[in-house]
Amino acid sequence: MTLASPRFYVYVLCRPNGKAFYVGKGQSDRIYDHEAEARRGHICHKCSVIRKIWKAGGEVQRTIIFTTDDEQEAYAYEVETIALYGRAALANATDGGDGARGHVTSPETRAKLRAARMEQEASPEARAKLTAGIKASHARPETQAKLRAANQSRYENPEARAKQSAVIKAAVASPEVRAKISAAAKARFADPEERAKVSAQMKARNADPELRAKLSADAKAQFASPEARAKLSAAMKARYASPEARAMLSARAKAQMSSPEARARQSQVTRATFASPESRARQSELAKARMADPVKKAAMLAAQAAGRARRKEEKS
Repeated sequence: MTLASPRFYVYVLCRPNGKAFYVGKGQSDRIYDHEAEARRGHICHKCSVIRKIWKAGGEVQRTIIFTTDDEQEAYAYEVETIALYGRAALANATDGGDGARGHVTSPETRAKLRAARMEQEASPEARAKLTAGIKASHARPETQAKLRAANQSRYENPEARAKQSAVIKAAVASPEVRAKISAAAKARFADPEERAKVSAQMKARNADPELRAKLSADAKAQFASPEARAKLSAAMKARYASPEARAMLSARAKAQMSSPEARARQSQVTRATFASPESRARQSELAKARMADPVKKAAMLAAQAAGRARRKEEKS
């Protein structure tokens, strides 16, 4: 986003429900910088709020509420807006402003800001307008290029990756956060249009041979490590050790395969997998390698026996 004139603006970052969580003053592309910081793993309250919004499947809503060529006037408006919302309701680290500390807000300005805030938070039309503005912004090539560059710089930095990983692990360790993420995902995928949209995106993504090759190479490199394989094995064993988890997975699989469309789709995927002589040969080699290992063979036979026992018990 580039503003030729006026030069300066005051903006508000909002949650998907329209509730403001940050007020700032800027120029040029400043309004996008906070999300770039959050992607790089920057640790602060504001970035934490942004990442929580992303984890819940939402988007940060951005809106410019004031423009001017006078920088001091922009600072003063920023201070007024922060004061109106109240620091307790925002992620701002300061009261805002630069040289505008002595500015006295008139009753008329306060009333105007209060009315704008109420409209922003209560009106579905205002929230829809903000969402449309965000989507239009993300559709611009220059915005997409900037976001790609921010993501690339973030993942090229090992320290940033480690920091982001620690933040996500700490958040997901909370049962409340996991429940919230689960509820948001269920609500999202309960919509057939949303499921179709995600499916189309995944199909388009996986149709890229270069991307498939990259994902395959990454997976092979990861599982080439005995430590990584042992860690995954331990995680899977811990997961299936719980009767509740096994029952939940069984119910989910049954519900999924009770649909003729799902069964037909699964059959098609299986046939496509074994349609290639190379694929059949690779699957055969993998099976032989598993059965050649006494430990893996014993574990596989035990799992098959346990599965047969469970099915027999369910039928009786």
